[in-house]
Amino acid sequence: FGESTLGPLTYPGSTKQYNNFDEYQDALNQNVGGATWAHYNEYKKTLIGGAATVERDYWGGWLRPQVGLQTTHVQVGDYTGDEVNGATQQPTRLFLDNEAGKVTGYNGGWDNALKVGLSFDSRDFEPDPAKGMMLQMAGRVSSHVLGSAFNYEQLTFSGRGFHNLDDSGRLILAGRLTYLMQFGDIPFYSESTIPYTDGDAN
Repeated sequence: FGESTLGPLTYPGSTKQYNNFDEYQDALNQNVGGATWAHYNEYKKTLIGGAATVERDYWGGWLRPQVGLQTTHVQVGDYTGDEVNGATQQPTRLFLDNEAGKVTGYNGGWDNALKVGLSFDSRDFEPDPAKGMMLQMAGRVSSHVLGSAFNYEQLTFSGRGFHNLDDSGRLILAGRLTYLMQFGDIPFYSESTIPYTDGDAN
């Protein structure tokens, strides 16, 4: 988390610091006395879920409020102790971070959320716009009240703009700006989720 991710690559099985990813990965994959760190930076995730959303168009589709309910069950698998090519996988980064109290969601569980959004859309052609903009605000609220194992909120402000640079419509200047805020006990596998009114991104 934070600035610690910008440092040299390291792992507990070596005191060496790596600036080259291939060398780092080769070191992780080694079998040293029946021990390996091959899956040190990995974990397994299985999820099943669904969503229902209601959206209403106003002013010819320019203004669109929406509300929806998302339900997801996540199973997290850790490689610690597994056999990998005849060697025993040593504690993973996720295992160690969980032991140190740095992560939420190590045991998975239900991650249900209420989603609300509002978008202003003046794009001329949604699938392939040449001009216009789309401004949106979207929020997700996960709560024990909804049967979720977690209490947290995510709020996204986003804008996309399109401008036709020539009469042919073949040269388009496009830009996108997104600002995301997160609060509460967010499971680590949901921290990369960015809620948008037209579908969440990871």
